Amino acid sequence: MTKGPTTTTLLSSVNPSNAGQSVTFTATVTSGAMGTVTFKDGDTVIGTGELASPATFTTSALAAGEHTITAVYEGDDNYATSTSAPLVQTVNSTLATPAGF
Repeated sequence: MTKGPTTTTLLSSVNPSNAGQSVTFTATVTSGAMGTVTFKDGDTVIGTGELASPATFTTSALAAGEHTITAVYEGDDNYATSTSAPLVQTVNSTLATPAGF
């Protein structure tokens, strides 16, 4: 049986963000596919979300710098695996405001 093709898209709730700020990543998979989406920072898994149209993952643990985030749909009995285009999430360091400003 041939599995149906899928396309995964990824969005960030805020980009750039600040260190310690909550960011929600949203993955949408075409074709009405169901199952799990894995969110990665490079090769490192940072979380998962169930496709409940769409899948989301929220984190405030991203360190300052640039992070290459992808969403990977795991596939199921009817639909093929797909990976989103990379999203570069920029996280700025939080700087203390000097007194008197």
